[in-house]
Amino acid sequence: MRVSVIIPCHDAEAFLAQTIASALEQTAPPHEIIVVDDASTDDSLRIARATEDERVVVLAERFGNAPAARNRGAELATGDALMFLDADDLLGPSALEALVDALAPDTIARCPWYRLEHHHGQWLTAPPSCAARRADQDDLQAWLTGWYHPPCAILWSRAAFEGVGGWDPAVAVNNDGDIMMRAFLDGVPLLATDRGAGFYRRAKAGVTTISGRRWSREGLASRLGVVLGVAERLEREGRLDGYRAALAEALDALADGGAEHAELVADCRRAARRYGGPRPTRIARRLAGRVRYVSSERSGDDASASRATAGGASTAKAPRGPATPRVTVVIPTYNRAATLPDAIASVLAQSLPDFELLIVDDASTDASPQIVSELDDPRVRLLRQPRNGGAAAARNRGLDEARGELVAFLDSDDEWLPEKLERQVALFDREGVDLGLVYSGIELVDPDGARELVEPRHRGDVYGAMLLENVVYGGGSNAMIRRAAIDRVGGFDEAFPAIEDYDLWLRIARYYRVDFVPEVLARYRTVDTTRVSKDLAKNLAARQRFFEKHRADMLAAKTAQAFLLEGARRHLREDDGDARAGRRLVLAAFAADPTAPRIVPWLPYMLLPHRGRRLLRDIERDVRRWIGAPAAPGTLGAAR
Repeated sequence: MRVSVIIPCHDAEAFLAQTIASALEQTAPPHEIIVVDDASTDDSLRIARATEDERVVVLAERFGNAPAARNRGAELATGDALMFLDADDLLGPSALEALVDALAPDTIARCPWYRLEHHHGQWLTAPPSCAARRADQDDLQAWLTGWYHPPCAILWSRAAFEGVGGWDPAVAVNNDGDIMMRAFLDGVPLLATDRGAGFYRRAKAGVTTISGRRWSREGLASRLGVVLGVAERLEREGRLDGYRAALAEALDALADGGAEHAELVADCRRAARRYGGPRPTRIARRLAGRVRYVSSERSGDDASASRATAGGASTAKAPRGPATPRVTVVIPTYNRAATLPDAIASVLAQSLPDFELLIVDDASTDASPQIVSELDDPRVRLLRQPRNGGAAAARNRGLDEARGELVAFLDSDDEWLPEKLERQVALFDREGVDLGLVYSGIELVDPDGARELVEPRHRGDVYGAMLLENVVYGGGSNAMIRRAAIDRVGGFDEAFPAIEDYDLWLRIARYYRVDFVPEVLARYRTVDTTRVSKDLAKNLAARQRFFEKHRADMLAAKTAQAFLLEGARRHLREDDGDARAGRRLVLAAFAADPTAPRIVPWLPYMLLPHRGRRLLRDIERDVRRWIGAPAAPGTLGAAR
């Protein structure tokens, strides 16, 4: 099936390159991308024309609004299926493949969607901002009462689009709701897939958009017109009775939100009485509908959408040009002048020369900046942070400056083996665009010089495994990631005091495949006791934040209890742990699954005094060493 992606554009220079790239970087690429520029006054047209891909067609005219631009793009499209992707939205790498698999002739397909919101200078991925669909609603009833999918999560068969008559340029606000509900009135099925993802960008505070005008006079009048158009058609066709409750709820919601426009509010109230009866009847009907709603009966993709996790995203990047490096290497550093030279040397000794090295100095007070400034290599750049903000902020600074299509991170007290970049890049080249992260075997070096090799074990869809533990061992020094993955899921969450790399790897694994090179390619040193990952209090605080952020998915995957018990183990067994915090985690683990056998020994164990817990710890460690048995996360003897 040939897919045409149509991107209407007006003054979208901040995100257009990223949007086009997300449409090109699909596991099932589109047949064509038609960018319809509607008289942009910024750099949008140049960005679109600069895209070096023959599948991208650019049309520049004056249309006056997005619906007219979309219709023009549809006229030019040659595909069997049409997606209308707004110029600031994004597609996950498998979105088109999933939608094509779900689509049938004369139908519309939908996939899960998430929203991108701007907070504290970064774009955060968040759950959908729509009402939950109730189990007893059809598509039209659900759309009327606030459940919806934006265009970035919708694929039209050409027959369905042409049958509904296209977009209505006269609808100023809610034009996507208008076309979808006209399709439902025509009986067009909406088919669902739980794979893939679309990302709808909510404008920054203070920026006016079409959706942001929904409570203006024009917006309220437009939305009222759309609902009345649905009601009038249902009445003409004798189908009104089945939709009175939904229509009344939609009209009451417009009236409740549009208090500044008294005459329009009065119109909404009159229409609500006509189609839904007296207000007490409407309220009672709406409350009854809420009672009937059971969250577990929601469709699978809606439930998964509500479980979306958040993380910081970086700024939009232009498509990679011929002069840009293949890989960007980011080394964050803070007061590590003693180990930084070895880390840098291991990068400069790589067998793959096509890289840039960004060393982000996090306001060091030692000789670290001088060490970097003395390097004579055009691939090396020093980025100075104005104040110490932590590893996550330093890595995000590197991501903001990165020009490579792949990004690798190296902590300033770790080292790489010479073939690290070459082997990981080769794996990316062999696999598809849905491969988001590649890691490798790693060598651990402890303070006494003892070495331990850790072999990689997990590949493919590792999201479930990552909800229990970080399978990408070695902190931030092991992974190489696809730059496009950052555009979709965001960068490092700067609110984490530790394990921010684990949080990012998990978010990448939510949408992308993960693979590994089996050989050891990195050396992770545990000598430096200043590592945040070795600070028990910060590590456990980060684990708590991690659990709060990903709680819903952990509960669904049944990994929550083991994750909580691992935190409890560290608090209760380590000398510098917090026993009260450990007991709280045990109780939270009990609440997560009170019938699990593994929770039973923890209840009396948490009540023992510290001396008793320490004695049991030492005995169990000796026994496990004697029999050579490792401990799994969530058991009393877990190793980490």
